This record gives sequence, C-alpha cells and structure tokens, in this order.
Amino acid sequence: MTEKPDDESREHEPSEKKIADAIERGDTPVSRDLALLGSLLGVYVALVVLHHAGIADGVVALALPIGRLWDIRVGNGGDAAGIVFAIGPAIGDVLAKIILALFLTSALVGAGPQRPRVVWRRLRVDWSRLSPRAGVSRLFGRKGLAEFAKSLVKILVATVIAGAVVKNVVMGLSGGGYRDVRDTGVEAVRALEKIAVAVSLMTLCFAIGDFVLSRLEWRK
Repeated sequence: MTEKPDDESREHEPSEKKIADAIERGDTPVSRDLALLGSLLGVYVALVVLHHAGIADGVVALALPIGRLWDIRVGNGGDAAGIVFAIGPAIGDVLAKIILALFLTSALVGAGPQRPRVVWRRLRVDWSRLSPRAGVSRLFGRKGLAEFAKSLVKILVATVIAGAVVKNVVMGLSGGGYRDVRDTGVEAVRALEKIAVAVSLMTLCFAIGDFVLSRLEWRK
C-alpha cells in the first residue's frame, strides 16, 4: 500500500523526471492573465507602430478628400475605384504594419517562456470526465468561489486604475485651443498608448501573482 507523502517531502523541489513528465503532459505552472498580457502588449506595440508609421500622412490622406467633397464625383465604379486607389496605399501600409505587430507580439508573449507545443492528451476527449455534478461542484466549490473572488478583485482594481488613467488623459486632451488635424491624430494615439501601458503593467502584476500561486500549487 502506497504511503501518503509527508509534509516534509512536499517542501523539496520536484525531481527532473517529474518536471519532464509534467512538461510532456502540459501540466506546468501557468497564468491565465498571460494571454491577456500578450494581447495588451500587442495593442501597445501596434499603437507605437501607428505613431511612428506616418499617422499624420494617413490622416492627411483621409482629410483631403473629405475637405473636397464638393469636387468629388462618383458616377460609376471607375470613380469609386479611383478614390480607393488614391487613399488606399497610405492607409493600407499603416494597417499592414499594425496587424503584423499585433499578431507577433500577442503570439510571442501569450506563448509564455516555453515554446508552443501540441499536447494530444489535452486534445483527446475523455468522456469519463464529463460529469455535470463535478462541473457544478467545481463552479460552486471552494476553488470555484476562490477564483471568482480573485477575478472580482482584479476587475475592481483594473476599473479604478484604468478610470484614473483615462480621466487624466481626457483632461489633457480637453485643454488647449485649436489643433491641426494631424496633431489631433498623434495626440489621440499617444493618449491610447498611455492607457495601454497602464493596463499592461497592471495585467503584468496580475500575471506574476497568478504564476507564483500556480507554481506553489504545482509543487504540492
């Protein structure tokens, strides 16, 4: 009969074999906030790219046709295509850079420190684990309520911090007088960058705390 591990044995670091087996199964410490952090950093990098990829030129490319609406005639498909070809390159170049930056950053950060891999064990359907009673117990049990409380605290903290940052940014944008259309676009992107940085730092703190708790649970 196998003896239950004592408390002292739980304090030791897991063996190399245990670590290798856990990695093979995909049972490693994770943070649910890491994927969110990757998305937020992707948004921030995309905003930085937008800021430095000629946003002023893009705004001007859109503003010029709008300012000369009386001089634009759309009588057939050729006229519409001409408008698209006139403003398309300036906008398409910026959008392509933004999408690429968003995808690469989100994928790299969201994957975490380990290389992405397919764990077939988790993809295979295990019908024996489909239990409504176990699902309800997991949702309303001790761990489920603890996760709910932790998520609620995160939402409250995020709301307070994001609200303070947004209020500060709005006050900064509302001051001053007349602005050129190019300057307005740049200032708006800078404001979004500040919000993205604040939310990303907050999510990073959440991810670190979640990873530490997951690590402690994994060692047991």
